[in-house]
Amino acid sequence: FLAGYRAATRGAPFVPGPDRAFGAAVAVFEVEKAAYEVVYEASHRPEWIAIPRAGLLRAAARLEAAAAGAA
Repeated sequence: FLAGYRAATRGAPFVPGPDRAFGAAVAVFEVEKAAYEVVYEASHRPEWIAIPRAGLLRAAARLEAAAAGAA
């Protein structure tokens, strides 16, 4: 999916050009979505919170790795 998106949007001003910057942007969006899921489950199905919490931790680790790679 991401390879197709990159190919279709190559050169667009709203997409980070370098692969590292693109990966970091994707990682930020993954953390945002995972955080939303944690809040949703906490409000609606608190007994399921472990599922999105694990996803949030994985997404945060990817974001940390992307930030370390950009340094």
